[in-house]
This record gives sequence, structure tokens and C-alpha cells, in this order.
Amino acid sequence: MSIKDGVLAGVVTVLAFTPTVAHIGPEIGDLPRREPGGVEAVIGAALTLAMCLPLAVRSRMPAVCLSVIGTAFAIGQLQSYPDTFGKVGILLALYAAGAHLARFRRGLAAVLTAGYAALTVALHNLGSPNGFRIFSPSMSCWW
Repeated sequence: MSIKDGVLAGVVTVLAFTPTVAHIGPEIGDLPRREPGGVEAVIGAALTLAMCLPLAVRSRMPAVCLSVIGTAFAIGQLQSYPDTFGKVGILLALYAAGAHLARFRRGLAAVLTAGYAALTVALHNLGSPNGFRIFSPSMSCWW
């Protein structure tokens, strides 16, 4: 773990739990939000931490970082957990994978594309108001 990666993970984690910026982050599903309480609040906090803390190893293990954060992001979207700044972790992990992963970049891109396609189908089946054209930015500019 590098110092700058550790600091980044710490800053994103603190911001994820700061009320004034907690709701800033990427959102793709637009499913109706539920306000978790009890056990669901603990799960929501764990998902938020899983989207932040792996950033501490983003330079050394970018594929692991992206896999953990991507999985937590997908679960949060599918289960309609409240927005959190921690979701910015997916963008930082994607960048890190592209910048620091040389050997398996194409394979990881193929796996991520398949995972994203599965996520969009699942969100659509759960009643997301976003159509497939919205999930794919390149497709939305064709129409």
C-alpha cells in the first residue's frame, strides 16, 4: 500500500460518511430508494466501506481493487441502498485499473463488460426507469 493510496482511501471513506457530500456519486439504476434501518443499515455501511477501503491497494492490486469495489457497487445498485460518496470509488478504481494494469487489461475489460451487461439487465428486470439506451452512453447518442 502506498501512502497516497492510503490517504485517498481515507479521504473517500470520510467523505462517504459526511452528510453534506454523502449523496454525491454515480448512480445508474434509479430504483426507488429505501431507507435501511437495523441490519440493513449495517449492510449499507459495509457496502460503503467496500467501495472506499480497497482504494488503498489500487496501485499495487488494481484488479482486486476494482473487483471488490465493482461488486459492492453492483450490490448497492441492485438492493437500492441510499447514495453515498463512496460510489466515487468505482470511478477511481476503473481509472487505476486502466493506468496500472498492463498484463491483463483486455481480459479484465471483457469481464467488466460482461458484468456491466448483467447488471443492466438485472436493473431493468427490477423495474429501473432507465432503458438500455441510457445504460449505454454510446447507444444513446445514436438515437
